[in-house]
Amino acid sequence: MNYINFVNNKKDEISPYRISTSNNNEKYFEALERYCGSRHDRINEYLRTNNIKNGDKNILCQTINSIKCLDEIINEAPQEEYKVLYRVIDKEFYKKLMSSSSFKERGYLSTSKMERWAKDKADQEDKVVIKLYVEKDVKRIDISQINYGTLSGRTEYEVLLQRGTILKRDSSSDDTFIVSLPNQCLFLKKFWGKGG
Repeated sequence: MNYINFVNNKKDEISPYRISTSNNNEKYFEALERYCGSRHDRINEYLRTNNIKNGDKNILCQTINSIKCLDEIINEAPQEEYKVLYRVIDKEFYKKLMSSSSFKERGYLSTSKMERWAKDKADQEDKVVIKLYVEKDVKRIDISQINYGTLSGRTEYEVLLQRGTILKRDSSSDDTFIVSLPNQCLFLKKFWGKGG
């Protein structure tokens, strides 16, 4: 990674995020790169199971540090109001979602702002697209707004949602879910008068 060149090229530009591109904050962008690259499975595996298969002490330490950085950068990012997002999931997980009125996602939730992109990806990989209505209090970061390393030029229009969200099936459509926080789920249950 050529971080020094990145900082020199970007130092006069206004960053869309409060976290500056300084040497002290490089770890946040590296954590995002790891998550958006090949490490999202490892990070979410640890959050879902408290374990990493075939992971040594160094991998575990790096994963825990990445989680801390991701939590911080998501919480500090400007909270743009993308109310409708899309997620590509495999058919087995779709069946699991459909068999329950709600599902707690212990990991982070990768989504896309672009329905067309999600549908194309689902078609290519024989998967399913679900539509997500994201509650206002759910923290998120728009990855497509970040110009850093391998995050630059990403075409999936990714918005990463905080960990620990609840997906609740919308009664009006099989492919639509409401994403909320656990305490909001109790409110929705009372508001709608439905079990959850």
